Amino acid sequence: MSPPDALILACLGGAACGAANAAGLWWTTRMLPHVRRPAALLLASFLLRALLTLPPVVLLGAGHADRLVAALASFLIFRLLVVRMLASVSARAAHRRAVRTRDAPRVDGGVTP
Repeated sequence: MSPPDALILACLGGAACGAANAAGLWWTTRMLPHVRRPAALLLASFLLRALLTLPPVVLLGAGHADRLVAALASFLIFRLLVVRMLASVSARAAHRRAVRTRDAPRVDGGVTP
């Protein structure tokens, strides 16, 4: 494989690992209010996300510093982008729920002040 192809593959692999890591973190934070032991969920999620994302990034580096840096940089950049995207999606959903709750008819027939 030629060096430019290897760098592109490292970037794409790092981005995929970053997206998977961010999606796992998002799922974990969504589940925290619904579990009896949130600390155990956080620890298990961290370990699972580390075990699923760290080895592929290291393998993508394949002993070459430039590939490893490319994989890590794309991992971090893509993770940041996915976290921001999921945060804005969650914020919009929360806003819609709040508006729906505020505009819902009251049980006692009164008008909201």
